[in-house]
Amino acid sequence: MGIAAGAMAGCLISPDADVDSGAIADYYIRVYTGRIVETMWMMLWTVYRKAFKHRSFLSHFPLVSTIIRIAYLSVFYFLITTTLKWVASLVHIDWPTFWWWTFVGLVLADSVHWGLDKLDKMLGGRL
Repeated sequence: MGIAAGAMAGCLISPDADVDSGAIADYYIRVYTGRIVETMWMMLWTVYRKAFKHRSFLSHFPLVSTIIRIAYLSVFYFLITTTLKWVASLVHIDWPTFWWWTFVGLVLADSVHWGLDKLDKMLGGRL
């Protein structure tokens, strides 16, 4: 279950979060939640987009980029969860195991993304 959650999260937290003009995640968020949420999402990623060049080692290489994006989002996650601690008492999930397998799913999604970027480059941008 965690791998599936990580792979699905890879659609939103993809290595392309470093693209200044926006990534496919921005499109999904706009279509399914509206422009206000999309604007908030893009604002969330502004510092990340300024810090990393597109397709750089730090933003695209599997495991390395996964850890960086998780660390980046963790700052916001911990800010939000400190105000919502009471929710944790209502949900009974083995969180360490869930987050480990979510991480594995994200690494797998990043690996596929990285491989397809390499294939696209080999094909001269025709993928």
